[in-house]
Amino acid sequence: MTRQLSDVVGHLLPTTQVGSYPRPHWNHFDLGGEDIRVALRRADFAEAFADGVRAMIGDQVDAGIDLPTDGHLWYDRHDGVISSFLLYPAEHLDGIAVVPETSTVMTGFGDQTVAAFGNTWNEVVVTGEIGRGTMHLAQLWRAARAVSPRTVKFCSGMGPANLGGWLTDHICHLGSGVPVGVTPYGGFHEMVARDLQVDAVEYAFAETGFPEDDFALWSKYPSEKGLGIGVIDIKKLVVESPEQIVAGVRRALAHVPPERIHLTTDCGQFALPRQIARGKLAAMAEAARILRAEIGEG
Repeated sequence: MTRQLSDVVGHLLPTTQVGSYPRPHWNHFDLGGEDIRVALRRADFAEAFADGVRAMIGDQVDAGIDLPTDGHLWYDRHDGVISSFLLYPAEHLDGIAVVPETSTVMTGFGDQTVAAFGNTWNEVVVTGEIGRGTMHLAQLWRAARAVSPRTVKFCSGMGPANLGGWLTDHICHLGSGVPVGVTPYGGFHEMVARDLQVDAVEYAFAETGFPEDDFALWSKYPSEKGLGIGVIDIKKLVVESPEQIVAGVRRALAHVPPERIHLTTDCGQFALPRQIARGKLAAMAEAARILRAEIGEG
């Protein structure tokens, strides 16, 4: 029996977000390749980290989000915006090196993108057996839990599948890379429904306009898994209206019962202005309230 997010928060159509959140402007502390446990021994870093995570979680709670995330304050600031999504695991896992060259994956986006972001989207290469290194994800989660007024969700950032797509293997002298863009859910949803051992999955829908074909996959391949509907497009500076979000979720309700649905962002909001991110979360929380009233759970 799968466990749904509605079981955790105590009501239908709960809200959360994916991973990262804009850091407070006053926080200028970057980890680089330093072990978080070492950095937290310095009083100035420890205080700034705790206060920053508390502020990021506080924004989410104030916006009405049911399950906040830790916010990824351990992401460094880069002109390449979200390049820490790649660089944190690259700098902290054994057997991987960061090379001061432009990532071969980035070159596929064209010269203009390389010129804008190439200096921070570095090549990451496999140099030996991959080991645990100094990721310390449990330590980062405990730091967020210590300052959160409610249950907090920890997102690890780039997972194994994502990281594997960006790695170049210097052992076998093979390059790998995956195209970045809209995920073709029709190509793998059957595997997700039947074989993936998880309670729920989250799909990005806002960016693609809530396509009916993607929602219909949940009727074509029935399962007990929960669906996290991405209702916030993190690539747009425009704040979605609650009505837009409600319309998108209604399409999902034709295929998935409300007790198995939660609302989330398409991805992390690291690159957005903080006030825009907060407004998007508030719109999502209001949309969830409207939907709960519609289905008789106000």
